[in-house]
This record gives sequence, C-alpha cells and structure tokens, in this order.
Amino acid sequence: MPQGADFFQFQESLNHDVHAVPSHKVIVEKINKDAQDYRYEIDEHPISSLRDKTSDNTWIGRKPIE
Repeated sequence: MPQGADFFQFQESLNHDVHAVPSHKVIVEKINKDAQDYRYEIDEHPISSLRDKTSDNTWIGRKPIE
C-alpha cells in the first residue's frame, strides 16, 4: 500500500499514541517479564523485520513493511 493509503490514515486517527493502546501495554508487560513476547512459532517468521520477539512491533499497520 502506498504511504498515503486510507488504512494508514485510519490507524493514525484511531491509535495515534500506540503506546497507550491496551493490547500493546500487555505485550510490553509480557516482554518485560519474560524477555520475549507471547508468540509461539514452529518456524521463523518469513519476514525478517517481524522476527524480533523482544520488542513490540508498534510500527506494524502504521507504515509499509520494508
């Protein structure tokens, strides 16, 4: 999707401060407690930028994946 797509504009208007979103707060708490997020994986994620389980990927749905 292009950077100016309606999807990105909607995400910005709905979740402007992503760190205040309850689901992201829970993910950060889980990472702080267990040193990784909640995901169970059989194989490594095919997109390298989505493999990091030690930080909340708050940029997902807010900018195109590179």
